[in-house]
Amino acid sequence: MKNFYVLEDLQNGKREIGTHNETQLYEMSLLPENLMHTAMDNYWTIWTFLIGHELYHAIHPEDRNGKDTELRADQYAYRLLINLIMQQKKNEVPEELQVFWEDQYLSPIILFEMFRLFDVYSELKGKKIVYQDHPTPKERQDNIFSMFKDDIPEEMNTEEGNKVLNLILNSSEYAEDWLRYKISKGKL
Repeated sequence: MKNFYVLEDLQNGKREIGTHNETQLYEMSLLPENLMHTAMDNYWTIWTFLIGHELYHAIHPEDRNGKDTELRADQYAYRLLINLIMQQKKNEVPEELQVFWEDQYLSPIILFEMFRLFDVYSELKGKKIVYQDHPTPKERQDNIFSMFKDDIPEEMNTEEGNKVLNLILNSSEYAEDWLRYKISKGKL
């Protein structure tokens, strides 16, 4: 059985007519649930990273060198996160506690991309962003990327995570363009 649908692009006045079968409609109906699962996976991964970052500060109270300290705390947190992902992959984590997935290994990079967009928004609204004792979101991303050669185990499947990151970065680029446009027109 086929079900017809009509998509209408209101801005351009175009209409597209297509069909979906029952299986496709069912899969589409699950999309919000799948998005929620993905969001929750990212939630736990990002929170684990943030807690690991703060744990570094608690373990090393003598390390207070501003920007360098923050980058070391990020590295500590990222290694902790990768270790937890790998422990779960090896089934060393009880099933009911499994919240770390290989495709989420870039969640900290995604978090820093969101911080970068907040900075873009603030600067477009005339608020100058100054980083004195903390690295910029881009510096934090680069710091995590620099760890890949030595800290990402070869047996980790990174393909899906890379797809997710590329999707996020493409969306972020679009969002930045949208922010610039809306603010230039006085709509934000």
